[in-house]
Amino acid sequence: MKASISPWRSLWLSPGDTIARVVAENPRRNVLALAAVSGAVEALCLLDGELLGAPLASLPQASNVPVLVLVTVAGALGGVVNLYLSGFLINLAARLFDGEGSPLTTRAALAWSSPPSALGGALALLFRALGAWGIGAGDTFSVLASAAPLTFELWGWVAAVAMVARVQRFSWPNALVALSLVEIVAAVVLALTVRTFLFQPFNAPSRSMEPTLLVGDYFFVNKFAYGYSRFSLPLAAPIISGRLFAAEPKRGDVVVFALPRDPQTAYVKRIIGLPGDRVQLIAGRLYINGEIVPRRAVSGASEDGAVPTYEETLPGGVVHSIAEEFGDAAFLDNTEVFEVPPGSYFVLGDNRDNSMDSRVSPEKKGIGYVPFENLIGRVAWVFFSLQPAEDGKRRSVRGERAGRLVR
Repeated sequence: MKASISPWRSLWLSPGDTIARVVAENPRRNVLALAAVSGAVEALCLLDGELLGAPLASLPQASNVPVLVLVTVAGALGGVVNLYLSGFLINLAARLFDGEGSPLTTRAALAWSSPPSALGGALALLFRALGAWGIGAGDTFSVLASAAPLTFELWGWVAAVAMVARVQRFSWPNALVALSLVEIVAAVVLALTVRTFLFQPFNAPSRSMEPTLLVGDYFFVNKFAYGYSRFSLPLAAPIISGRLFAAEPKRGDVVVFALPRDPQTAYVKRIIGLPGDRVQLIAGRLYINGEIVPRRAVSGASEDGAVPTYEETLPGGVVHSIAEEFGDAAFLDNTEVFEVPPGSYFVLGDNRDNSMDSRVSPEKKGIGYVPFENLIGRVAWVFFSLQPAEDGKRRSVRGERAGRLVR
């Protein structure tokens, strides 16, 4: 009797027969592992794009290892989630074409069609890294670096169509339509769900929150920390009144909020004053309800070590760093007493001399008080960070900031 060919070999030239044999023997075989590997490779390819500065080119640097580990793990988890979501949606869409598969067999088809695409992504990463390291320069290498990954990506798509068609027992055109629709729907649904209800990515475009957040930091905001308002929704759709599942923020929280005078713009600051508080700055020192906030000098806390920095201890015990770039006699270091109205908050930037915040009224292009409804969420952690380009040099990755909790 002729031995059965391994699916790892046959999937390249006989994807339909391969998935039929896998389903007949064990439809759960290697499914989760394949999805995890595919998701991890895809995440690394996204990280390595020109937008984020090709960190693999500097892989030998130990500081970049946490970035790669974090992205790889997140990508693997995302690959498994995407497999279940896509399998469910494809099986649902297949009913339009009288498909006969099940979510289990559809997941098997999607997982076993992923190795060509994963290999294509791995080749893309390898060629980019070799190019960045100065290995393999020349026209032939450039053609191979572009053509080889694309070829495997296309073959992965062909394999997916063939395998889905086989498990659902309908034609290739129907499988192609079902896959295309579901890929679009799954990507949109997953992105909107995570962004709306769980975590939304933002970046720090200015120095107003240094040394806590640096220019070039990319961070996630916890969307469920304070409940949900209309500003939690895409385009701030006015379908929620007030806040659902509301939870009061705490003094010292670093928050992202919709700017009261321009709700389409999001700002990041630290909550200093709670409703009913009296807040004032005198000679650079912060006073809350008539009591001076303790601070102590800290050396080398700023990125370049040259900006005077301090640790403040807010009422309630939150300790955080601030910068006083121009000392204690800058433009906003002496203010009136601000009495925080009910349902609103007083926010400051940690870089006190480079922040337009609640010390400046909306009429003067500042923030003023921030209504509870305008809070989008609490800043959770930095997931990626890029050193700004200087003198025409390429941006470099701050690997040591990846995964840093924001307090």
